[in-house]
Amino acid sequence: MTVGVKETRRRNLLLLAGDKYFRYYAKRGRIVKALEKLLREAPEDPYGAEAFGAVVAQVALHALEVLRRAVIKARRDKLVYREFGVVYDRDLVGALDVARSVAARSSGLYASLTYLPSSLNAPEYLLLRKLVKRSVKTAKKLAELL
Repeated sequence: MTVGVKETRRRNLLLLAGDKYFRYYAKRGRIVKALEKLLREAPEDPYGAEAFGAVVAQVALHALEVLRRAVIKARRDKLVYREFGVVYDRDLVGALDVARSVAARSSGLYASLTYLPSSLNAPEYLLLRKLVKRSVKTAKKLAELL
């Protein structure tokens, strides 16, 4: 075997070992303790440092997967979820829930349940976007270091 093939196999084996190590601790809810222990006892030899890098890479992949699921859920909520509000007015504006609209006053005012446009541009979506951008940037830097 050539040196390049050996290095590739060793790197793949380290990534598999890091994945198994991370999944073992993640299933038992002890991942934070395991990572703190790893960070305190970061190995100095080259093989230990590579194994440590493999575990860190798996942690980064897991974090990105959790973020991906959160983004998909948020995107679905933005498309499907609508926040209703009661509006008292003579003119009915926007989408209307007819079953819950009643004449409230004798002067011609209607109490209607209608969509609130503010829920579409909620600040939570902006915060999630910034969080995802920063996380992806950090993961790219980590990938370059490994």
